[in-house]
Amino acid sequence: MRPRRTGRNNFFRRHRFPFRQGIGLLPGLLTLGNLSLGMMALLSVLHGRLERAAWMIVVAIVLDGLDGWVARATRRTSELGLQLDSLADLVSFGVAPAILLYRWTGAAAAVPVARSFAVAMVLFYAACTALRLARFNVISPTGDPRFFVGLPSPGAAALGATTTLAFPRPSPSSPLMLGPLVLMGALAVLMVSRVRYRSFKRLEAYQRWPLATLATGALLLALTLSYPHWTLWVGSAAYVLSGPIARLSGSLRRARPRYRVEPE
Repeated sequence: MRPRRTGRNNFFRRHRFPFRQGIGLLPGLLTLGNLSLGMMALLSVLHGRLERAAWMIVVAIVLDGLDGWVARATRRTSELGLQLDSLADLVSFGVAPAILLYRWTGAAAAVPVARSFAVAMVLFYAACTALRLARFNVISPTGDPRFFVGLPSPGAAALGATTTLAFPRPSPSSPLMLGPLVLMGALAVLMVSRVRYRSFKRLEAYQRWPLATLATGALLLALTLSYPHWTLWVGSAAYVLSGPIARLSGSLRRARPRYRVEPE
């Protein structure tokens, strides 16, 4: 009778690898699909297929949302999954949209000053995306699940990608080419800001008004199928602006003087 190799078994029990604890098969596949779409978007930009790259970023945003929803529904959230999701988001929502907007504006054929400005905005956008994701990983366990601190990277990527779908491509010699580059810089600043955005992790509106929420969802779906470019762009712009508008309205409400009625 062979003796049992208890030493080796005890070693692996004490030093369990992250995959032994489980990341969740379906959430992990959705995250890897998000990463693959980001890489395919970059390859499409290199081959000049800009519209295809924009749609791949949009689909990656959908997979990113499904990833978090499935992980919470199946209770398979883990530290490994959180880190993997951030790495995938950096590629799909940080690098890919920046390169897409750089190629779409034709900055490579612009004057040297405009080209240098475009390169600076690309680097700035990617750096702010990395900082935004790193901060999210730090404050996520203790933060308010109803809100994000700073513009989420999928929201910034959505507005950048849908801009290339909704508007005609600017000429490299036109001053209009600076507009998307300025937009890229503004999105980067919002990502690292302290402005709060609604997270939609908890469907509070559906719990309060289920029929109205379903009717609104059906209307948005119909508009997306009929006018996909403009509907996605308007929705992305509305979400990006919702944070600054809410913060401004809150500041005005707090600054408003309160008059006290003195009894006669």
